[in-house]
Amino acid sequence: MLAPDRIADLAKARGSVAAASLGRLPSRLERTTGALADGTLSVRVRPVADPDDRSWIRGRLNDVAVSVVAVGAILAAVLLIVADTGPFITPRIRLNTLLGFSLALCGFVLGLRSVLKVFMQTDRHARR
Repeated sequence: MLAPDRIADLAKARGSVAAASLGRLPSRLERTTGALADGTLSVRVRPVADPDDRSWIRGRLNDVAVSVVAVGAILAAVLLIVADTGPFITPRIRLNTLLGFSLALCGFVLGLRSVLKVFMQTDRHARR
């Protein structure tokens, strides 16, 4: 337990530090208001200065890119499947149809990956 003399000394020391800070406050306030009046006041702010923020934005952009590729693959697959062009690889199946179904599978897997990633991230953040 602290003695009353020790508490008084701590209070004096902290009081003198606070008084010195308060003594500089009017000059700082004068500089700030002067810069504001002159129109030269500026503030530098980096909205994504934190590495976690940059990582989150990078992750969202990656999710959007994968989703766009998945949708593009599915649309291209539909076009290949319905097209009546291309060589036959069997008597009834054309090469474009086979490529279309392969591309549809890739698009479906990418889309499923995007959906699962969104739900898995939601669960992970909910546990914190």
